Amino acid sequence: MISMGVKLFTVLLYIYMVYNVIIYIYGNYCQVIFYYMLI
Repeated sequence: MISMGVKLFTVLLYIYMVYNVIIYIYGNYCQVIFYYMLI
């Protein structure tokens, strides 16, 4: 059985990864919008 600490760490790591992916996609999306506004 997995201990609570390891399970909690895994969940936090997963949330952190998902958060980074969302920030990365959102940042690129904003850059594209910004470039379109400049043109």
